[in-house]
Amino acid sequence: MNKSTPHYKEILVNNEPFIIPSEETLDGMLGDPDFLGLPLYVPETLDLLTALSNFIQKNRKVFVLGLSQYQNKIWLPMALFKLNGNWQRVHIEYPKCSECGWRGAIANPTEPSLYFGVPSRFDVLRQACSLPRLGCPVCGSILSRHAIWVEQ
Repeated sequence: MNKSTPHYKEILVNNEPFIIPSEETLDGMLGDPDFLGLPLYVPETLDLLTALSNFIQKNRKVFVLGLSQYQNKIWLPMALFKLNGNWQRVHIEYPKCSECGWRGAIANPTEPSLYFGVPSRFDVLRQACSLPRLGCPVCGSILSRHAIWVEQ
């Protein structure tokens, strides 16, 4: 990574602090497993982080990469989606529509691992489960996974 000072902003999501790297910083982050003094990835997870980073850069109008500290030991990177003026943690998944066969990216806010470390994680997860679901963009059928954003 370019050893210049990383640029980022700090936000709160579910009362938990997140770092949002600037686009320039995000571009350089994948070259160095250390970010602001904590591990960002290990060799075994670099492909996952690269795929997430590429997805976010492709869809940067509605997604950002958020980094939260887990027990002050590592960064947990995740996609954040802007929903009704607030940032929502989401897991990017690629389900297949059981009706028409469409397969594409969705943003699922109900993956429990998104809420590790959140003090009121069950309340926050329950709130995420109550968000309106989107259907298949081709046929409108309910998808097998909870989608609050669907790739068009």
